[in-house]
Amino acid sequence: TLTVDWPADYAPLTDDEVRQLMGSGVLGIDGDGSSQTVTGPKEETMAAAVIAAGAGTQPRDADATKVVVIANLLSAAELADEKEAVECMEDTRDKCEEDFGEVSEALIVTPGSLPEGPEYEEWMGKMMVLFKEKDSAMKAAKALHGLKFDGRPARCTYASEELFRKLHDWMTKQIHPKDNTGAAADPA
Repeated sequence: TLTVDWPADYAPLTDDEVRQLMGSGVLGIDGDGSSQTVTGPKEETMAAAVIAAGAGTQPRDADATKVVVIANLLSAAELADEKEAVECMEDTRDKCEEDFGEVSEALIVTPGSLPEGPEYEEWMGKMMVLFKEKDSAMKAAKALHGLKFDGRPARCTYASEELFRKLHDWMTKQIHPKDNTGAAADPA
């Protein structure tokens, strides 16, 4: 059962707390867990970058698009289980539409669903929801950011519609390859 709620003691991390936790693996964000210790003026810049990456800050209105990217929604085991990942995507899409506004499409980037390459790595494991209206996306991003999904705090950001389409088209081609006539191949 997937449980969703705000932790009773939720409060955004301070800069000092981020600096103390950097490299420990506790923050659970890209780049966390490295053994590199940074001190001096760069430490201030890195703490700000970690915070901006989602360690407690809300998505910025200035960055808003119609595409909400939700990170930390599924565990690695859940992502590896295609049925579980698709079910979570469908549930999230339906809940977003019910609570925030009309949804055009949604996708979840699972292992093996994208081509190899560094430009795609940052999207692995993330769900993307394309709303019909930017205001709906903004409401969703703000409401979902920081909510715990099975104990994991979600991090919401935005992506361009162009990126969403590119990822969606690539994933669709992998699921429904076309034969030489241009018709979808028979999966049987």
